[in-house]
Amino acid sequence: MNELAITNDELTINNDKVTVTEVGLQFHDRLTDEEWTDLGHRIGRVVKASMFMVGDWLIHREDEFGGGKRGGGEKGRLGAKCRPEEIAERYARASQITGIPEDTLATAAWVCRNVKPISRRRDLGFEHHKIVAKHDETTQEKWLKLAEKHKMGKRRLARSIEAGRVLTPKELEPDPNDKPIETFNVWVNRICGLHRRFIDAGYIAEASREKKEAMRRDLRPVVDIYEELAK
Repeated sequence: MNELAITNDELTINNDKVTVTEVGLQFHDRLTDEEWTDLGHRIGRVVKASMFMVGDWLIHREDEFGGGKRGGGEKGRLGAKCRPEEIAERYARASQITGIPEDTLATAAWVCRNVKPISRRRDLGFEHHKIVAKHDETTQEKWLKLAEKHKMGKRRLARSIEAGRVLTPKELEPDPNDKPIETFNVWVNRICGLHRRFIDAGYIAEASREKKEAMRRDLRPVVDIYEELAK
């Protein structure tokens, strides 16, 4: 059997025909169909588990010492309440250790913190769990179960949750008579994404009153447009 492992800080596989590197696989001999299939299954399992492993790894540290990028300065088991700068430093260090960007680390931790291991489904990917992470545990359980039962992709799952029922693949197809029009959605989503990155980086929590007032002034044109459309 092919076993993926980390030995002496190197990715290894106990098969003389394959060498695992951080940028791919090097094949030294042809694999039988059974070996190729088995290796594919194991690679798939590692890829599926990777973001969950990263998130749980970060949460373990937060549980001990407190604090989470999306959750604020919570107390850990040791009773300490982390300041925003300490949380930012921890994520910067985690990024150095793993080579993974801080915003990706924050997302992994947020999903794993909100979707407990007992609720996770082995046959669904991390993105499915990310979609339900903002909901309560009962809602998570309901939609993850339905996603698994109906073999939903992440888009179908997200749209079904919005609709409050399981949408058929046919219902996801665009109406050929609909002509696309330009809307504010793309730009509003970019603003929301920037706001989320500010929160994840601890920038909002650390901002002075003057900085927050400056951000509010920057957003005033958006408010003016909203109020104009309400007339």
